[in-house]
Amino acid sequence: MKKIFRKTVCGVLCLATALALGACSGKEASSDKPESGNDGEAAARVSQEFLDSLNGMSITIAYPDKMRNPGQSPIDDEWQMTVNRVSKELGVTIKEEFFTNKENGASFITESLSGNNSGNIEVVWFTNALLGAQKNAWADLDAAAKEAGITLDTDWVFAPTTKACNIDNVQYGVQYKTQFVDFAAMYYNVNMVTVDNKLEDPYELYLKNEWTFDKFEEYCKKLTKTDASGNITVYGCQLPATAWVTNFIDANGGSVGRLDGDGRWKQTLSDSKTLNAYNYVYKWMYSDKCVYVPQGTWDTAYQNLWDGKTAMVMGASSAATDSYLKQKDEGGMGVVPLPKGPDAEDYSLNSSGGFAYVIPVAYQKDAAKYLYVIDEISRSWYENFESVYSAQHSAVFKDQKYYDFFYKLMNNDLLTDISGAALSLVSDSSGYSSSMLTVEITNGASPATAISRFASAMQNENDDVMGDTRYTGFN
Repeated sequence: MKKIFRKTVCGVLCLATALALGACSGKEASSDKPESGNDGEAAARVSQEFLDSLNGMSITIAYPDKMRNPGQSPIDDEWQMTVNRVSKELGVTIKEEFFTNKENGASFITESLSGNNSGNIEVVWFTNALLGAQKNAWADLDAAAKEAGITLDTDWVFAPTTKACNIDNVQYGVQYKTQFVDFAAMYYNVNMVTVDNKLEDPYELYLKNEWTFDKFEEYCKKLTKTDASGNITVYGCQLPATAWVTNFIDANGGSVGRLDGDGRWKQTLSDSKTLNAYNYVYKWMYSDKCVYVPQGTWDTAYQNLWDGKTAMVMGASSAATDSYLKQKDEGGMGVVPLPKGPDAEDYSLNSSGGFAYVIPVAYQKDAAKYLYVIDEISRSWYENFESVYSAQHSAVFKDQKYYDFFYKLMNNDLLTDISGAALSLVSDSSGYSSSMLTVEITNGASPATAISRFASAMQNENDDVMGDTRYTGFN
């Protein structure tokens, strides 16, 4: 999913970027989980009477961007085949509609929140579950799941984002692993790091618990190169956008904000771990000038990684692989978690959330049927996740060990928390989001000075948007 669209939605609907989440379901598959196969798999889950009620239904799934591209990737091809197979098995007609930026995809969200729906099932960024709950825009999925005889605690559900869609003790959205899950990791040109500069592989440092902020700083300085005039030609590390700096905060055990016991978001900018991490980032970007956010489009930093203009990129899974897999015949990339800060007890493996399926409240009467259909598609698709994902992504990595680690991340096996920045409802347009705070710091303001100006305003803005609603899925 392109970051440029996420940024648009952020400005309109208080979306904070890009890496979310409480431990993924991570449970062993139950012994009574339906067996895979194409014959009778739906019947094994629900009554025949319920299945008969689906026959002949027409269902529209609406997306806020062109999020499926059959014919261009193995993953999307598998999705399309799964949709077609499940449609035939259940006797339903499924239409997918995409509202791209050009077609005003952001308005798709605002219209949905106002009750002008584009689909029976809609895909929205997860914080819109809360915004929609305030407007009574979404159907109750707890009731729908109960009526359908299914559970949202399965291997194919991404638990952290789904928990974030539980608002005031009602489940309004669900994220499946078939949908975009974002997380922060460090991607790097293996040869540039280990051969050209004769540095130990960051992945090996991670395995020895030695991939730290100080080691990262050392590497960035050594990997940054200048020409005869002193102009920087290669950076040690680049970021796709200033918003990604918040992931370094998480990596030091800090956070832009956290949920209190009542499910209210509270900014924690003055926490010593948070401030210390910002001081590191300030040094790297403003003093050492070895970490940089390039000018350009959402994918400029990733392109620079392939073009040798940066040795490392801290960024998203999708852009670091999908965007360039089609452009490069040979892979040379490694992947490792973000370095561990001096105040952190362990490595930060967080997600920034993702897109959730919601059902407009106008369709509450048939919500159980719609939920069952998308759950069945996701369950069936997930059965082939490993082989399909390998076909699309493994070639981009230098060695199998890097892909194996990436796969564990992408399959949500290692994601352990949801970023506090992701749960914030403060938009960039307010001027007080964590992204805008980072801009101020990287433009030269000291972290302490910037935080003193932002803290109260950020909290007030979030409180205004959040109102009396609460995140209740993490209780």
